[in-house]
Amino acid sequence: MSFAYCYRRALPGLLILGLTACQDQEQAAARLNDLDQLRHTGELVMLTRNTPSTYVQDDSSASGFEYDLASAFAGQLGVELRVETAGTIDQLFQRLRTTGRPALLAAGLTSSPARTPLVEFSDSYLQVTPQVIYNTAAKRPQSPAALAGKRILVLRDSIHADLLRTLQTTHPQLEFSESDEVEIVDLLRMVDEGQIDITLVNSNELAMHQVYFPHIQLAFSLEPAIGLQWAVRQHLDQPDASLTEA
Repeated sequence: MSFAYCYRRALPGLLILGLTACQDQEQAAARLNDLDQLRHTGELVMLTRNTPSTYVQDDSSASGFEYDLASAFAGQLGVELRVETAGTIDQLFQRLRTTGRPALLAAGLTSSPARTPLVEFSDSYLQVTPQVIYNTAAKRPQSPAALAGKRILVLRDSIHADLLRTLQTTHPQLEFSESDEVEIVDLLRMVDEGQIDITLVNSNELAMHQVYFPHIQLAFSLEPAIGLQWAVRQHLDQPDASLTEA
C-alpha cells in the first residue's frame, strides 16, 4: 500500500474530526467553546516536530504528512494554521499540557497508558505497523529473540521504546537505548552506515525514506498495527473533546 494511498484514505476522516454530534450536552458545550475560541482567534495551533514525515519548512513553503492533514483540517474549520515545533516528544506533550489555548499535537504519535491520563487522543487516522530495521550486511533477525546482543537505538519516549520494554518481559536479554537527539532519518542512516545494528520505525516512515538508504531492510514487523492519532490537552473537569471525536 503506497503512502499516497494512505493519505487519500486518511484525509476524509480528518476533515470531519471534531465536527460531528456530541453524545451529551456537557460534551457539546465543551466542543462549541473550543470551536468558538478557534474561530475568535482565527488560527489553529499545530504542535509538531520538524521531520520529513511530519513538518518541514524551507525558504518558500512548508510540507509534511501531518502538516498537510492539519492544513486541510484548519481549512475545514475556516481558520489559519500556525505551526509550533519542539525538539523532543516529551517537550511536545509538556507544551500541549501547559498551553492556555486550543492546540493540536500532530506528530505521528499514538496513545499509550502513560500519556492517556494527561491528554485526550483522537480516533486513529492512519494504521501503520512498527517495523524492525537492520543492515543487509548482517544476518537478518527474524524474531524478537534474535535481537539479543544487538546495538538497538530508538527515539526516546516513542511507541517503539514502549514496544521494546514490553518485549523485555519475555526476552530479558534484549537491551536497547533511547535518544532525543536524533530523528527517524538519523536512525535509518545509522543503521545504513553500521553505527547501530537495529532500529524501529513505522511502516509509513520506512516507505518514505528507504530509497535513500541502500543498506537497510525490513527484518520483521511487530504486529498488530497501531493507529496514529492527534492529541489535545485535557481540562481538569472535562476532556477537550472538540478536536478528538469523529
